[in-house]
Amino acid sequence: MYDGGLRVPAIAHWPARIAGSRTSQLQLDLTDVHATVLAAAGLTPPTAIDGRSFLPPLVGSGPFTPRPFQVWYLPEGNQAAVLEGNWKATWRRDSTTLCDLCVLCG
Repeated sequence: MYDGGLRVPAIAHWPARIAGSRTSQLQLDLTDVHATVLAAAGLTPPTAIDGRSFLPPLVGSGPFTPRPFQVWYLPEGNQAAVLEGNWKATWRRDSTTLCDLCVLCG
């Protein structure tokens, strides 16, 4: 629920389609990777998944529209987190934390 597991870097390498030496601050999750791989293969992602393809910004053909918020839930540890903009709320058993990531991370 903390940034060590939620905010991690990724690398995309596809020389024929993705320009090198670029960085992005997109907030994605694993369901977005699923939708993007399907789109890269020329397939339409099923409507029953939550993921959104981030192929357009990868190849420079358009923007990615992020979700207004992201939610994570781990029932085995009784933990949850919600990220909306710069704000993140976390719950773990009996404790709740709300923080502004811009202030926290600088």
